Amino acid sequence: MMKNAKKDEKRLSTDVAIIGGGPVGMAVAATVARFGLSVVLIEQSSGTTPYSKAIGVHAITLEKMHTLGLTDGLLAEGFPMRDYAIYENKRRTMATSFRGIATPYDFVLGLPQSRTEAHLAADLEKQGVSILWEHKLTEIRDIGALKDPSWPAQIVVEKPDGTPMTISASYVVGADGGRSTTRELVGIDFPGGSYGKAFLLGDVKLDWNGPRHELQFHLSKHGYLLLIPMPNGMHRVIAQTDLKWEDFQDRHKRPEAKLGILQDIIDTRGPGGLRAHSPEWLTAAPFYYRLASSAHRERVFLAGDAMHLVSPLGAQGLNTGFGDAFNLGWKLGFVHQGKADVSLLESYGTERLKLAAGLIDITTKTTRYITATRWWERLARSVATSFMNPGIKVQRDLPALLSGIRQAYDPSILAGKMPSAAWPKPGSRAPNARLQSQSGLFESARLFHGQAFHAVFVLRRVDDMMLGHVQTEVTRISQLCDGVRPVVILREYGDRLPSIQGAQVLADPYADLTGEIGTAQNASFLVRPDGVVAASCSDLDAGLTLDYFASAPWAKPATAEKELRHVA
Repeated sequence: MMKNAKKDEKRLSTDVAIIGGGPVGMAVAATVARFGLSVVLIEQSSGTTPYSKAIGVHAITLEKMHTLGLTDGLLAEGFPMRDYAIYENKRRTMATSFRGIATPYDFVLGLPQSRTEAHLAADLEKQGVSILWEHKLTEIRDIGALKDPSWPAQIVVEKPDGTPMTISASYVVGADGGRSTTRELVGIDFPGGSYGKAFLLGDVKLDWNGPRHELQFHLSKHGYLLLIPMPNGMHRVIAQTDLKWEDFQDRHKRPEAKLGILQDIIDTRGPGGLRAHSPEWLTAAPFYYRLASSAHRERVFLAGDAMHLVSPLGAQGLNTGFGDAFNLGWKLGFVHQGKADVSLLESYGTERLKLAAGLIDITTKTTRYITATRWWERLARSVATSFMNPGIKVQRDLPALLSGIRQAYDPSILAGKMPSAAWPKPGSRAPNARLQSQSGLFESARLFHGQAFHAVFVLRRVDDMMLGHVQTEVTRISQLCDGVRPVVILREYGDRLPSIQGAQVLADPYADLTGEIGTAQNASFLVRPDGVVAASCSDLDAGLTLDYFASAPWAKPATAEKELRHVA
């Protein structure tokens, strides 16, 4: 049964109704269920996808999957790809690597979407959330009123036997793909464009002795060929074709993907000596991009491909959708638990649409760069790529950008204007660090993703006087802030980690954090539940956390003391 949902023969009531049981919809459901919200998940297909579909899981997603405790399971099944290269007319013009970027996951994890969905579905079962398979959204009768808690949304779904069922939901999340019924029913525009090109995609066995951990772009006057290693000896092969966007507009005459055509392209553009066979999936599709004009209408929200479509080059689509899920999920959770006003939900669209627009801009430029076939474009590309290859932009910045760890929000969106700080930058991803607890070493990503804010105090060294000061600051936060967990991280200490009441105390044995604070002895920063830095300062001060929530228009008034302080 659906977790806590109230049901009768024709009507159902729930906190969150999610349209679309794909990976993004399941991630939203799993996140909000952990905050205690009841969930109804509606999917018109009969089960999880059997196809590989999106196969590249970036570092930013692996970090955020700690929210659901799924990262280790994904890593156990996936295939790490650490290097990638560009060949122009069979000559290597660029070679770089994800190795060494500031994350424990310095690779792209090759994992079929079918397996990602299987992990998410198993987690939902543990949470007591079921998916209503073969149910289809047919009507949105009422979008509700976001600022009126007594005015929920009302939707109608068609059950497998064809009969309608009405669902009343505090929130509706449309994660139903690029052709989103949710988006169309609420009248949100989805403008964008086409690159004028299409691609052929195949998941096949390749008889080839090439590198198993390298993604390869092979470029020529005929277009590009992309070879991506996958688990179990499979390869994802993506090839540019002469087909146009217009060729795919008649659903009854869509171009057919054939192994023979793919083999011909491999022979023409590839490194030579490759034979493709045993296909598990073949498809053809056009390149296009879209961005919704709004992320929500009142109590109906969009997520994933329903809100944005980007070029498949760079594997940003599903990873961006997961970012939507975790951003929206914690905000719905905080509102539900009374820790935030509904105005917090307005920041979802502001943050995610701006980020998606930036990704569309980058992937559009990259796609046009890679797919250019005119001789002067190819000559310019070959010279430019060879020239830039040794530089920092390619060897350091490009892998970090693709991995998602450079993604950032404008911190003023949630908390107005806060004092600026050098490190860690508010709006950016929480810093990566190897931390030590009494039970062992672990990565900071496991700590900074979940259902709470983390108020972090970083100290180079500590004595009895400093311990007393830290205890005072931790107590201030514990008394005045709901939904915030204090964390104290030490570089130097005695024989064992000290105990601080109300705080988790950890060591920084490799100076991953203390090495970043420059000449300062201490630092403080606040991390959101989705692993984003909310505020920071070069001092040991609980006031950073208290002032953050005092300046946040969405924060509820504190009840611990009658002060002009607010809780998150």
